[in-house]
Amino acid sequence: MQEEGQVVWFNFKMMDSKGTLIESSMDEPISIISGKNHIFKPVENAVVKMSEGDTKRIPVRSNEAFGDYNEDLVYQIPTSKFENVPKVGDSFEMEIEDGTVINMNMVDEKNGVCILDGNHTLAGVDLLFEIEVVKRRLANAQEIKTGKVSTK
Repeated sequence: MQEEGQVVWFNFKMMDSKGTLIESSMDEPISIISGKNHIFKPVENAVVKMSEGDTKRIPVRSNEAFGDYNEDLVYQIPTSKFENVPKVGDSFEMEIEDGTVINMNMVDEKNGVCILDGNHTLAGVDLLFEIEVVKRRLANAQEIKTGKVSTK
């Protein structure tokens, strides 16, 4: 079975390593084009080898998903530095020391200091996917060029 240039539609459940459901597409299959980095490599590597109707459980380590948790992306910023002090749970973009703009999450506020976390909320979390392949076909030239599945 050809693995590159495949369009694969599949249902998935994404859970943490304890089995807690994080996300599911069971109501509507998603599609990928193999080789276009649409999904985590271990999942792509598995689905491109599966046939229609096949199901599989695929473990994905944190470093192959949203990355390992990085303490260097946790910042303590005095509330006085903000024009509008964020609330716990707020997300926004912030430029860090090297000029990179990253998404930040306000995770806590203590004694006039905002604790901001630039890690993805699932950083450091090992995942488990349950996959069911619904349909597959060769990608056409336009799909391979654009990286987007046509609706046809």
